[in-house]
Amino acid sequence: MEGAVAFALTWPELLERGEGSELALRAGPFEHPLWGALLIRHHRPAQAIVQGHGGILIEQLKKSLHLDLRPGDRMFWFTTTGWMMWNFLVGCLLSEAAILLYDGSPAHPDLNVLWELAERAGVTCMGGQPRPAREL
Repeated sequence: MEGAVAFALTWPELLERGEGSELALRAGPFEHPLWGALLIRHHRPAQAIVQGHGGILIEQLKKSLHLDLRPGDRMFWFTTTGWMMWNFLVGCLLSEAAILLYDGSPAHPDLNVLWELAERAGVTCMGGQPRPAREL
């Protein structure tokens, strides 16, 4: 693959490498790190937070209760994969609700684009990100 990064694989290459392999799952400790999040607070230095498997699972399941998500619901949160709300949205799948993803500007072709999408998709729970800090 010309111009590709040395460690990159195409999807067919990845499938070929794993052909015949079996998926092996193993239990890990409750506090084993799952992901890191960056907490940005105004007028304070940013703080990295490492969140463990067990704690995040509990938080994700608790969130489903707060949102009252049920099978058949459609959850939409306008976010990017770089914001912690992406993890929040994906965690909604633990509730058996469907999630809706949107890739594009929230203001194009006009400011109604997200509301119209939510209506067309039958969204039952919706959220969005706050204003950027520079606007506060």
